Amino acid sequence: MGKWSSKDIKFIKDHKGQLNINELCLYFGNKHKKQHIQTKHHALQIPIKKLTSEERSLACRKCTVNDEFFNVWSYNMAYILGLFVSDGFIYTKNNTVGFGFKEEDRYLLEFINYYTQSDYKIIYKKNTRSSQLQISSKKFMNSLLALLNLQEPSNKTFIIDFPNMPKEFLPSFIRGVFDGDGSVYFSKHHQCYKSSICSASIQFIDGLEKAINILDPTIIMSREIRKNGLIILALSKANTLLLGQLIYSTPPGDMYLKRKYEKFKDASLNYSSKKLDVVKVQEIRKLISNGYDNNYIKTQFNISTTCLWRIKTRKSWKHVN
Repeated sequence: MGKWSSKDIKFIKDHKGQLNINELCLYFGNKHKKQHIQTKHHALQIPIKKLTSEERSLACRKCTVNDEFFNVWSYNMAYILGLFVSDGFIYTKNNTVGFGFKEEDRYLLEFINYYTQSDYKIIYKKNTRSSQLQISSKKFMNSLLALLNLQEPSNKTFIIDFPNMPKEFLPSFIRGVFDGDGSVYFSKHHQCYKSSICSASIQFIDGLEKAINILDPTIIMSREIRKNGLIILALSKANTLLLGQLIYSTPPGDMYLKRKYEKFKDASLNYSSKKLDVVKVQEIRKLISNGYDNNYIKTQFNISTTCLWRIKTRKSWKHVN
């Protein structure tokens, strides 16, 4: 411990109650440690200015994040906002914003860390085989709450509203929402791909439907309300294709859920495969029997993996040899 000089004591007395502990540590540098500064003030019966709640939060933070991230619109910000709306959570007691995904989708959390300039650790949850990212920053959390006008974060699922944003960023935001709460699937009954988006907030679904129709008035959605209060926006095969074209119309970069993107690609190819005829199916089966690579066949006939599998297993075109 460095000795306290008369000059040090004079500085403390001259700045009685004016400086907080961080400012005092900055002034004394390596000469006096934090604990020794506090002890000397106590001995002299001189108070130290208290830290504000924001200063205390910053002092406790061992990791960093761009606290201004949700204050500046960008394609990536809109997408991450959509992910939060659908799959995010907030703990206001410790100023935490969190995201959780299946372990196979962990790369999305890595991208969130990268674009928010965060160095918080991604945690693997063995019991659920999922990964979670928790960012603890009051300023980061408050800017997100203000953007969503969310008064009761604990009840987000049921009360969240559709946020206001520049039209340019709507496709990226909707892509984020879809990656969290959307589904694209192959209907065996109708032999085509369909899609849906769900939410427990009626006002959010109203806003989402309106936003989609502003971007593309030709997209038709049907609405279903489940007994548990969940609201489903369902889209037929043609409208599923239009939705896919819409949400990937802005530069997705690397911010999208790969497995859903691949299904949209399959949906597009499956739609194209409706143009197959008997002659083409015979050619496909001939290539299969001759051991040609699946990717080669799909490329030659512009068909999806599902379509090729159904031809190969005779789930479709049964009458063609």
